[in-house]
Amino acid sequence: MDPRAQTLIADLELLVADAQISAVQKIVLQSAARHAGPAHTVAAGYWQAARPLGSFALCGCTVGPGFEFEDFSFLRDSPELAAPLRFVDPNAAALT
Repeated sequence: MDPRAQTLIADLELLVADAQISAVQKIVLQSAARHAGPAHTVAAGYWQAARPLGSFALCGCTVGPGFEFEDFSFLRDSPELAAPLRFVDPNAAALT
């Protein structure tokens, strides 16, 4: 990889919350330009969001057996579910 990419591609902050949104866990995934295994498993029933810690980050999401698109939803589509996030982590709430 071009050494310049190591300074351009930012790390990714992954935010994970349980179904009740009682707390938000923040995990920093290092850029693949600097680290060989930037990955994290999010358990079923948890909410997730991500944001680059710089200008941009390259990322992907892979789902495992048992994932059903019918069960998939965005938190922003459920204001009543998203409401607690404003109190638990206002910065994360901005992602909804």
